[in-house]
Amino acid sequence: MRKTRKLAAVALANKMARIAWKLMTTGESYNSGALDAQTAVAT
Repeated sequence: MRKTRKLAAVALANKMARIAWKLMTTGESYNSGALDAQTAVAT
């Protein structure tokens, strides 16, 4: 059970880091609806 929680935390941190990196490199502003839609299509 503990490993599952840690795995979920790492996955969420990875997602947030990818979003932050994209925003920093492109200079775009955050739009959660558009990012969630792109993530859903990519997975």
